[in-house]
Amino acid sequence: MKELKIFNRTNRYDFDFDVKHDIEVIEELLAKIREPQILSYSGLDIIDFYINGDEHFIGNGCIHWIFDQTKEKLNEEYIRECLLKCAVEDRKWTEQRNKDLTGIFYRKITFLPEIQDMACDKLKGYLELLKNMYEEMITEKQTQKEETDKRKKEWNITKTYKNIHPSGGEDGTDGYIDAEYTSKNGEVIRMVSRDIFDFGCYSYPKRLEGKEDIFNRELWTEDEKQLGTWLSKFGEFHGIRM
Repeated sequence: MKELKIFNRTNRYDFDFDVKHDIEVIEELLAKIREPQILSYSGLDIIDFYINGDEHFIGNGCIHWIFDQTKEKLNEEYIRECLLKCAVEDRKWTEQRNKDLTGIFYRKITFLPEIQDMACDKLKGYLELLKNMYEEMITEKQTQKEETDKRKKEWNITKTYKNIHPSGGEDGTDGYIDAEYTSKNGEVIRMVSRDIFDFGCYSYPKRLEGKEDIFNRELWTEDEKQLGTWLSKFGEFHGIRM
């Protein structure tokens, strides 16, 4: 998981597509910040950029950042009035939109060029950080895939003695594989893998089958331990059948 603080909000990213999504949000916001906007005096949305999937409220954060950057210079403590001073108002639109209302609830404004530039410069900084993060995550994912592919090739089945596929629930058939595995270095080991309903999957050396200590790894060779670990990740049985 990676983190990035955008407009005083720490955003957490578990996957590269989450980062890519915020990249797209900021790219859309960079265009919208230069377009006319509706300044609302009702509800929680002061200005809603209507960016689909802005789950980290980047647009909202940008509006509050503009307020924080300009309120002292403009000597304005109210965010809506401050934003109004940072913009040019379409007074004709405002008059028509509010003519049947009890007050002024909506204003159409376009931010001044210097405010647009200021906000865009800040957004571009975040955009660059997100793009770098995205590339890092893509590289990490590719490296992990290559390592996984390499590990998958450490062992392969060279002979199968018995293979029963699990099926059904509690009264169904449990899985059982008795097979011979050969490592990339030429070691040959016969192992049994089982899939027991509502219990889980496990493996043990065939030579210990029927004995009480099949799970005592002190009785396993180092190669058997390595193969057991490999089977838990790459074997045919995984998880718990319920």
